[in-house]
Amino acid sequence: MRRIQTILLLVASSLFMVAEGQSIKVVQGESQMSVEGTSTIHDWEMGTSSINGVAELSKEADQLEITNTKITVKSAELKSDNSGMDEKAHDALNVKKHPTITFTQTEKLTVKPNGTKFSGTVRGNLTISGKTKAVAIPVTGDSSQNKLKVSGKLDLKMTQFNIDPPRAMLGAIKAGDEITVSFEVGLK
Repeated sequence: MRRIQTILLLVASSLFMVAEGQSIKVVQGESQMSVEGTSTIHDWEMGTSSINGVAELSKEADQLEITNTKITVKSAELKSDNSGMDEKAHDALNVKKHPTITFTQTEKLTVKPNGTKFSGTVRGNLTISGKTKAVAIPVTGDSSQNKLKVSGKLDLKMTQFNIDPPRAMLGAIKAGDEITVSFEVGLK
């Protein structure tokens, strides 16, 4: 009888550890990304809610660990309210040759949440238009309700990724080099 109890305890312990270190996926309806920039005549914004990805989440004692995050966005899914601008942006991103924008986490993020809320810096490689750069993204998050919600903002330059800022009307209108990428990703 004691042996059966020991075996049951070991099985229960292993199930608990699996629940604590689990793979989670992006929830489509709870995720969005936007890219904001300027041009010689007006500010602009493009966005998408078509985000895919996974991460691994572990909770131990009073710490939360996030590892192996990989987020993918289809470049052609970035849209604005101006189809002409979308076409110029998609050409600049070379979406036919480089159909995805990808972030791959390279270092474990360990945070000590205040309740369910946390903040930290996630480090990884960002690939846009075939060019990969190491980035450090300040993030805030919430790990309540068996979900993980992470938000962040990153300032970049298009030329860092070998992207020529789009132009229109024979160069009379030109996008600025600086962009801000903002995101909110829900994972479960």
